[in-house]
Amino acid sequence: MKRTNRAGIVILVLLALQYVSLFFVYGEDIDVIPLLGLAAATAGAAFRQTSGRGTREFAVFALIWWLVTILLTGDTYAAWGSRLLSGLLGGGVLLGLAFLLQVLAKKYWKRHEQEGVFFSVTDCILLALPGFYFGIAVGIPGFFIELLVALIAGNIRLDRRIPTGVASFAACWLCAVCGARFMTWYVGFF
Repeated sequence: MKRTNRAGIVILVLLALQYVSLFFVYGEDIDVIPLLGLAAATAGAAFRQTSGRGTREFAVFALIWWLVTILLTGDTYAAWGSRLLSGLLGGGVLLGLAFLLQVLAKKYWKRHEQEGVFFSVTDCILLALPGFYFGIAVGIPGFFIELLVALIAGNIRLDRRIPTGVASFAACWLCAVCGARFMTWYVGFF
């Protein structure tokens, strides 16, 4: 019980730091509104996973929040359509990558005659959140950051699920604060 309380306090402190850093980066820009909901959803998922419960509500909330904020913050139809298309493309690609990892993990366990769940459908959605919110250019580095954080945070063993809530919380924070730098770095290869 003490571990869960400490983890909850750490997540709340990090959520407060995340909110402050988002306001430093975005100021009073309307683009900060979707990111505040994303921060709350991923923090809730991280807290839920530390107590050993599911995160389905938080993943669904994050997707609904993304769609609602696109509809409400788009000033023109072109901007609205561009954000929607970018998010669907980025999220779809990352969701496909997450499902591919899930299928590969199932085949691995079947081949080695073991049972285990690497991550669920909800975890796949959490892994795809950077693609939905930031598009494909920032989402791909965010996805790999999520996987790296999940592997480190979970201290992966074959009989244990990865903590995608914690990974999503950290990766989405990095994407929100350093997204433009990711894009510059990524595009610099071409």
